[in-house]
Amino acid sequence: MGRLFSLIVLVLLIPFSGKTWAEEAPASKRFDLSAGFRYSVPTGEEESGFKWSDFYDDGVGGSFEIGYRVTQHLTLHGGVSYDTFKGKAFLANTPLGVAVGKISDQSPLTLYLGMKTYFLAVATPQQASGVNPYLRFDIGATRFKAVDISGFQLGQSSTELSVGAGVGVDVLTMTNLILFMEAKYQNYGTPDQAGNSFKAIPLSFGLRYLI
Repeated sequence: MGRLFSLIVLVLLIPFSGKTWAEEAPASKRFDLSAGFRYSVPTGEEESGFKWSDFYDDGVGGSFEIGYRVTQHLTLHGGVSYDTFKGKAFLANTPLGVAVGKISDQSPLTLYLGMKTYFLAVATPQQASGVNPYLRFDIGATRFKAVDISGFQLGQSSTELSVGAGVGVDVLTMTNLILFMEAKYQNYGTPDQAGNSFKAIPLSFGLRYLI
């Protein structure tokens, strides 16, 4: 009789226990805001025999994104990035002699959409610390400034198709804040009058806030 009574009490308590656990479990966050600092290394050729790094120093800039977590493995995002590459001074041989000049700075502004595919299924906010690596892919449009050499304009401002791909890792903190680090390959498209597309490898770090 005592065992039967204990079993009945246990059965009656199960629904209430389940409700308590459900209420105490952290709700999964769907949206996040990200802000990052970018250090970009120009790569590839401007035209045959000339690299983009011959004309521009490494760039610095930043990015801002809003993301939507579709599943624990997939996030869709939209964002904007802005980088400044300082133009270099140069010497060039011409039919009239040696020319000295300085290329104007280039500041590509990019609006993009993309996705991140996470390797691990992690609820947000996190119930444990650790890391969650991911791959990311982006497509968008980049606005280039007009280029001039020592005040002599060579091309017009232009808007070009931009694509990027990279890897990153979220550093989980068991709070609504996540640290992240990324490395990407970015093809900004071809500026007006340039021989080839402007490419760079942006290295980023920043914060992601779950909302």
